[in-house]
Amino acid sequence: MNLQQLKYINEISKQGTINGAALNLYVTAPTISVAVKELETELGFRLFDRTAAGMRATQRGAAFIEYAQKILAELTNLEATFLSSEEPEQRFSISSQHYDFASEAFVQLINTSAESRFTYRFLETETKKVIHDVANHMSEIGIIYLSEFNAIPLHEAFRKNQLTFVPLLTFQPHAFLNRYHPLAEKKSLSYHDLQPFPVITFEQSTDSTIHYSEEPMELQSQAKVVIVSDRSSAINVLTGTNSYLIGSGIMSSMLTAQTLVSVPIESLAKHQIGYLLHQSLPPSPTAELFIEKLHQVITSKT
Repeated sequence: MNLQQLKYINEISKQGTINGAALNLYVTAPTISVAVKELETELGFRLFDRTAAGMRATQRGAAFIEYAQKILAELTNLEATFLSSEEPEQRFSISSQHYDFASEAFVQLINTSAESRFTYRFLETETKKVIHDVANHMSEIGIIYLSEFNAIPLHEAFRKNQLTFVPLLTFQPHAFLNRYHPLAEKKSLSYHDLQPFPVITFEQSTDSTIHYSEEPMELQSQAKVVIVSDRSSAINVLTGTNSYLIGSGIMSSMLTAQTLVSVPIESLAKHQIGYLLHQSLPPSPTAELFIEKLHQVITSKT
């Protein structure tokens, strides 16, 4: 069995006759006929019934042709990707915890890209997945939060996975609240002020320790907790309830800025957001451009 035989039977199934297949494939009808008979002998069953009206696939033949078509489709994709004379497609992927400014930098990357062909991916996900994706070269960059509470275990995870953490910003934590929240007019807040209200946290995998949380240590014992998996759900909960979300205080999107306020929290602890790179590879030009966009967005919002 070979790919040429699969191409022949696929074309016969499309055209309904050997002559029609031969015409489309620029070969002689006897060449196709011999190839099909050899394949049928090898398989031990007929692929087609020969009728006066042409060639009709048998029941087993139809099943075989369906599999053959899948193989030929993958071959076409393989050839298009690696044998094309066109400029190769630029691929770039980012895995990130849930940060508004990171997605804005991603938008700017898309708008300024000079590539003629590209596939860019921005994945918001949990802490372990950010580390896993960069460690396994599924993403070139990971955006992640560090604090005095989680720095030691996370730096150990970075070391084991040959990752480098590069700080982007050091920040005072802020509470994101809807504009009508009872605490929205406050100039600053303590964690004690926030205790009566539900805290929104982002979902982590069941085998993650508290050190993998995206929220400060002070929130780990809150009585009212709302867990979400994405920023869109977090914003919906924030705008419709008296809940709060702790973050850097940077609000990039117009929608967020119109519906929410951020109030600084009194804290002496050091909080950082940075990016991960794999130590085995230098940053690609696209990664360097994205990092530049990250710095530009952060500078414009702080």
